[in-house]
Parts: sequence; structure tokens; C-alpha cells
Amino acid sequence: MRASSTVVATREHSQRLAPEVLARACAAIAGGFGFIALLGWILGFPLLTSLGPGWIPMAPSTALLFLLFGTALILCAGTPLSRGTYRIGMAVGSAGAVVALLLLILSLLGIALQAEHLGIAISGTSNGKPIGHISPLAALSFVLAGLSLVASLASSPDRPWRALAGFVFACLLVFAGTVFLLAYLFGTPVLYSGKFIPPALTTSLAFAALGAGLWVLAGSRAWATDKGDDRIDAASLRASRSLILVFTLVGAGLVSAGYLYFQHQEKDYRAHAEQQLSAIADLKLSELAEYREERLADGAVFYRNAAFAALVRRAFDHPGDAQAEAGLREWLARSSASVE
Repeated sequence: MRASSTVVATREHSQRLAPEVLARACAAIAGGFGFIALLGWILGFPLLTSLGPGWIPMAPSTALLFLLFGTALILCAGTPLSRGTYRIGMAVGSAGAVVALLLLILSLLGIALQAEHLGIAISGTSNGKPIGHISPLAALSFVLAGLSLVASLASSPDRPWRALAGFVFACLLVFAGTVFLLAYLFGTPVLYSGKFIPPALTTSLAFAALGAGLWVLAGSRAWATDKGDDRIDAASLRASRSLILVFTLVGAGLVSAGYLYFQHQEKDYRAHAEQQLSAIADLKLSELAEYREERLADGAVFYRNAAFAALVRRAFDHPGDAQAEAGLREWLARSSASVE
């Protein structure tokens, strides 16, 4: 009896720890992308900031925000929260949202702050866009991340609507990260052909991880039922598993829909290109046929032409015959004029 109760207690403990571990793992991935990007800027390894040649790199300001949000989420994923951890999470969430909102406004106005470089010497462009500055889409996503973190931490068992708001913001962030990743996966990254700075591939991966971590944090708090305890019970765990299943299905649906849409667009583009090439080939073929007919017509002028043949024979038999040479030049000049 005691052994079975121990097993049940261990199982419940592991179930309660599962959301914390998942949230911290996602936060570590997001913060890791930020740390690696900062390291790439400092050491001069561009590949660490973009993961591919010709792609826009993650800005230092973006990397720093990922590092801060990832650290705050790692600290705040555990329960119960200490006062210091709560203050750190609230400070990072609110300050990060305000800073991201300011950078969003400046980016939309076309103003690029050198402070975003964090003292690192950065110059140059990528696909005509200045590197080292945050994308407006990334700034908007950080606003969502900050709102989600603040709303989740400000929630309580008797005020779960705040955690629900954080859950909605986290869902929007996951959706944005998924869209960014699908755009890179299908070879049409977002904003690469526009005037605004596009989000980097590393930024898209980090947002997907950060959004998933905030989604788990907000979901665990939104469905908490124990007064004075932020952990979730068995019923809430079942609800969380259902939400995870729904989220997985929605994510798979988004990926499948995006893939099918990309395939449809690729087929349409290929058919349009083949139609254009076929039209060009038909036009060139008709031009070549017309050119051949004209050259055959020119050749028919000299074919079995007794007068021209006699003039040529006369010019060869009498090299000094000026009249024969003048006649030949006149014939050839007329032929050249018809060719032109």
C-alpha cells in the first residue's frame, strides 16, 4: 500500500514538473539562439547570426532581448515563485515590451538607432537591407512576448483571465514564429522583397521556441485550481494535454496547408513560365523560318542566272575588265541591300 502511494506521488510529481521542464527547455533554446548570435557578432562569425549565406542576420538588440526573455522564463517557470523572481520576470516582460514597442515605431518610421548594435562595429547590407537592426515583425513579436509574460505572472487562481490573456498572446507568438519558419522553409522569406527589414531565420526559430515556452507557462497558470498553489492538478493536466494535442494538430495543419499552398503556387509559376518560354520559342521559330525563306529568295536571284554567270566568267577571264567588275559590284550591292 505504501509502495503504491509512493508510485502515485512520484507520478503526480513528475506530471507537475513536466510543464516546468518543457517551458524551461523552450526558454533555453530561445536564449541560446540569442547568445549564439551575440557571440557571432562579437567574434566576427556571420554564420552564427544568420545560419546561411545571403540571409539577414539576427540583430544584436534582438539577440539581447531573446537572452533576457529566455533567462526570465527559465526563472519564472518554477513554482512557487519567490518575490525576487517575480520582480525579475515582471521587469523583463514590461521593459522588453516597452523597448520592443519603441523599436517597432522607429523601424516603421525608417529610423535605425546605432544603439541597437550594442557597441559592436557593424556595417553593410543584406539583400539591400541594413544589417544589425531589428525587424518590425520581430519587434511586434517581442511586444506579444512581453505582454504574455506579464499577464501570466500577474495571474492568480482567483484571476485566471490574466493567464488566459497571456495564453492568447503566446498563441499569437507561436503562430507568428511558425509563419516565419514556413516562409524560410518554402524559400520565400517574409519581407525580403519589401522595404522593411525581414526577420532572420535564427529569429524565427527563437520566436517559435519562446512562444512555445510562454504558451506552456500561461496554460499551466490559466488552468491552475489549487488556491495558493500555482501547480496544476490531474484534471488540469488532462486539459493541458488536450490543449497540447490541439496545438500540435493546428501546427501540423498550418505546415500542411502552407506546403500545399506552396506546391500550388510553384505549379502555377512553372506553368506560367513554361507558357512564356513556349511563346518565345514559337516566335523565334517563326522568325527563323521567315529568315530562311528570305535567304532562299535571295539565292534564287543568282540560281541559274545566265547574265550573272556570264558576268562572273567575264570578270575571271579578264581581270582588268572594269566594266565587268562594276557590274558584279552592282549585283552584289543589290543582294546585300535585300539582306539588310
